[in-house]
Amino acid sequence: MPTQPSGAEAVTWDAIEISFLSDERVQIRNGANRETLNYAEFGFQDARNGKPNRAWEALRVLAAQRGIIGDAATVGKWPEFEKRVQEIRKVLRKHFGISADPIPFVEVEGTGYQVLFKISCSPSFHT
Repeated sequence: MPTQPSGAEAVTWDAIEISFLSDERVQIRNGANRETLNYAEFGFQDARNGKPNRAWEALRVLAAQRGIIGDAATVGKWPEFEKRVQEIRKVLRKHFGISADPIPFVEVEGTGYQVLFKISCSPSFHT
C-alpha cells in the first residue's frame, strides 16, 4: 500500500495510465510515479469472498476496449455495467484524490463511456 495517495501528483485524469499486467494486477503511472497493485490493494476486492469484484471485471473490459464502451453488446446488460462504472468512479476518485468524473457518459458512435485516463492491457496480459 502506498504511503501517500497516488493522486498526490496528478491534478487531472490525463496524467494517469492504467495497464493490466494480468487478471489480478495493474501497473499505474501517475506522472513520473509508478506503482503495481493487485485488485485488493487498488480497492476492488469483494469483501464477501476476497476475490476481484465485478467493478474490477468491468475495468478490465474497459482496458480491453482501450477505454471506450459505446455498445451494450460488449458488456452484456447495460444497467449492470452502468452500476459497475459508478463503483469504478468511486474507487478511482478515492485512490487518486481527483474529484472530476474519470469515466463520463459521452456520445461515442452512439452513446457510451470514454475514460479520461489511459487504460489498456499490456502484452503480458495476453500470455
